[in-house]
Amino acid sequence: MQILSFKEAIQFGHVENIGKQKLILPTLGLGQSINDIQEGDFIVITARGGTGKTWLMIQMAYDLAQAGQPVGFFSGEMSVGELGLYRFSKLAEETRHLKESDPPSKKIMAIEKMKDVPMFLPVIEDRWQFRQTCVPVMQQMIEERGIKAFFFDHLRFFVNKAEKMNEREVVEQTVLDMRLFSKKYKTPIILAVQPKQISSDEEASIDTLKGTSAISQDATCVMVLDRPRKKQKRTEDSESVYEPYTVLKVEKSRHAIGNKRIKIFLDYNNGKFIEWDKGGQELCQQFAVLYDK
Repeated sequence: MQILSFKEAIQFGHVENIGKQKLILPTLGLGQSINDIQEGDFIVITARGGTGKTWLMIQMAYDLAQAGQPVGFFSGEMSVGELGLYRFSKLAEETRHLKESDPPSKKIMAIEKMKDVPMFLPVIEDRWQFRQTCVPVMQQMIEERGIKAFFFDHLRFFVNKAEKMNEREVVEQTVLDMRLFSKKYKTPIILAVQPKQISSDEEASIDTLKGTSAISQDATCVMVLDRPRKKQKRTEDSESVYEPYTVLKVEKSRHAIGNKRIKIFLDYNNGKFIEWDKGGQELCQQFAVLYDK
């Protein structure tokens, strides 16, 4: 055990920071907004259901893996098979055209042409508690696969087991365990968290995180996905009360200024969000024409 003086702590801090590794994050320009992903980061993403947080998590993980950074992806909401069939297949050019009704031989031929990326997913078939189940698997993945970052989709599927604690205390304990793991192993964790129950008129934000303020306090970065309502009164004839785009907000960033808002649109055919001002609006208009037909 080390005990350092004031001066030694300053020296230790400067020496410790020498050679620190960053994971360059190209996704939607987020790397520039948060100063990329740094050792020990604990990043939280929150959004209403159906807004696209799983798509965003996958896109971030895939972009890192494509750049040669091994990542682990823990999915409690969707099975590995569902992710492979409905999400990952969209990302790979070789499998984008495949349909569920296609014969297995056609699927296998397409998959064999793919170049693999270092994105690793444990097969989760029952409930995993973070401390009891996830940590040993994560340690093994770091040792055997050289994992540089972990993604968790999402918190409620991985809370610890604690019989004598209420829900809030269990969430706080789990979040603290995640934060401490990321610091100890210098391996960032990116965690999806549900917002609390809010009205359709209320904007999702760092203040609407479900559970406890400890989540946002412990996070080094908080991102929020939100579908803004159109500024019009809802009528029986109105097709949608929401804007066609999604707003991606960086509301907290310990290593940068933060407070960035990016309009994005999900290109479902390719499984990725694109910026609204960099092709998203045009793509939205193309989809609208197709749907009108």
